[in-house]
Amino acid sequence: MIVQPTAPSPAPAVTSVVKILGLLLEESPRWLNASEIARRCDLSKASTHRFLLALLAGHFVMRNPEDLTYTLGSALIALGAASAGEGPVLQLVRNALSELANESGMNAEAFQVMPDAQVICIATCAGPGPVAINRSVGSRLPHFPLVNLLQIAWSSKAGSQGNGGRVPEEFTPELEEDIRWVRSHGYTWAISAGDNASANLDQIKGWLKEAGSLGIGRSSEQAREAQLDEILRFTEARKTTTATRVYQVPTLGIAAPIFDINGETQLQLCVISLLAQVQPNGLPHIGEIVKKKADKLTEVLGGRMPRAL
Repeated sequence: MIVQPTAPSPAPAVTSVVKILGLLLEESPRWLNASEIARRCDLSKASTHRFLLALLAGHFVMRNPEDLTYTLGSALIALGAASAGEGPVLQLVRNALSELANESGMNAEAFQVMPDAQVICIATCAGPGPVAINRSVGSRLPHFPLVNLLQIAWSSKAGSQGNGGRVPEEFTPELEEDIRWVRSHGYTWAISAGDNASANLDQIKGWLKEAGSLGIGRSSEQAREAQLDEILRFTEARKTTTATRVYQVPTLGIAAPIFDINGETQLQLCVISLLAQVQPNGLPHIGEIVKKKADKLTEVLGGRMPRAL
C-alpha cells in the first residue's frame, strides 16, 4: 500500500496574522480596536495583542494613539507595488521624478493620499546633490497640516469634519492664510527642523522672516512664531510615527498636487533639499518646476484641475 504524504498544515500564528490583515482590509478605511479584532478573528485578546504589536513594528498596521484602534499600514503599499510590478501609473510617476530630480537638483519623491488621509511614499529618485534619500517606499508621514495642506486646500468638504479626517475641525487664521496662498500658487512648502532642532532655530527663523518679506511666507512675526511651533511639532512627530531618518540639519520640501477626476489631490510630487541650499527668493522657481510636472501628470492620468487654479 502506498501511503500518500500528508500536506503540511499552515502555522497557526501565520493563519492568525492573515485573518487579522484580511479583516482590516475588509473593513478599511474603518479602524478597529483589538477587542473587535480578537472577537471576529476568533482569537484570544492576549494573542491578538502580540500579533498586532508584531504587525505594528513592521508597519503592516497603524495604531491610533488616542483610541488604540488599528488599520492597514504603510508597508502594504510597498508590497502592493512589488506584486503589481511596474504598472503604467507608477512608471509615469517614476519618469516624472527622474526629470524633476535632474531639473531641480534635489531629491524627488511621490506620495499617495490614502482614504484615511495618510500620506504614503510610493517612489523616490535621488538628485545630483549631496543629500541622500532618507525615505523608503511604503513609509508614511504623520498627519499634520504641514503635510496635508495640499489635501485640505482642495478638499470638497473643506470646513467639515468628514472626508476621511483630511480637514481640521477648526481653521486657524494662519491655516486659512496658508490655504489661500497654496490655492493661488498651486504648490506648498514645508520645513523640517532636523534632529538637533534647538541648534537650528536661528537659521529657520531667519529663513521664515526673509520668506515673509518676499510674500512667500507668513508676514507677521506672530504668525511665523506659530509656524515655527508647527515645524517643531512636525519634526518631533516624524521621529515617533515614521521609519524615516530625520536629518541633523533643517530640510525644505516643496510639493505640488496631482488631481483626480473630481479635482481633489490623489498624489503629490515633492522635492527635498537642505534648507541652506535653497534661499527664499529661489523657492518660486523650484515650486513652478514641481507644479508643471504635477499638472502634466494630472492631464496624462485623466484628472481635472480644480477651478481655484
